[in-house]
Amino acid sequence: MILLGDIPTRWSRLNPNKICMVCTGYGDVRYTWKQFNERINRLANSLKGLGLKKGDHVAILMENCHRFVELYYAMAKTGIIPVPLNFRLHPNELQHIILHSDSIGFIFGPEYKDTVEALRPALGDIKYYISAVDRIPGMLFYDDLVEKGSPEEPKVALKESDTVMLMYTGGTTGLPKGAVLTHRSLMTYTTGCVLSNLKSGIPSGDEDATLFILPAFHISLWPILAFHFTGDKVVMVNRPDLKKIFEAIQKEKVTHMNAVPTVYFWLVNDADIDKYDLSS
Repeated sequence: MILLGDIPTRWSRLNPNKICMVCTGYGDVRYTWKQFNERINRLANSLKGLGLKKGDHVAILMENCHRFVELYYAMAKTGIIPVPLNFRLHPNELQHIILHSDSIGFIFGPEYKDTVEALRPALGDIKYYISAVDRIPGMLFYDDLVEKGSPEEPKVALKESDTVMLMYTGGTTGLPKGAVLTHRSLMTYTTGCVLSNLKSGIPSGDEDATLFILPAFHISLWPILAFHFTGDKVVMVNRPDLKKIFEAIQKEKVTHMNAVPTVYFWLVNDADIDKYDLSS
């Protein structure tokens, strides 16, 4: 079975110049498979260079952004285990998850700088604080890691049964519990989504694109994995802003979007809906 990190590696070879990632979170970016995989490799090798190794846990507190996806792939290539955090949780709940997961790294977006600073005294085991967007004195900077790392494929022995993600439950019946996802379980889930979509009539061609608006910390990240699995384009917005959604569908000719009923209600009842070409 293909491992999670094999996805960008494979498509960087098979279709290097195809656009695979478009993101409007924290500025607009467009990456081909070749560019995207190179960024992933540079990040992976820099994380290894810091001293992070297979089996280490790293917490991520960030809104939707191409960096979130880069981290998932980069850690999958190195055996480092991401612990995605629900940004809607109370700081005390975040603290519990970070400590319970034995995380030794903490990567965060600009909205959560104050939260991280407030939590820092209680997080004694965190060795690596990495700011994802803004440069913060005394912390590592994400873009520096991407710039300085080697573009070569990381050389780490990995197998299907290795943990690829530690995703915490919602905690509705108590404290959140860490659910272990392996490469095998995540990729079985991904291929099932691909097959289900093909069966239901969603096309699989060069022009397919999914608009991802749900939080990337959640198991609802399946459209990213499914569309990337087939080499197709993922378009991300950091939050379900209606104007950004309409603009993205029109500009990128989006063929698929996964959302919750509330978002669809907002969309179909928005006064500006007829101003956009949503035929794709």
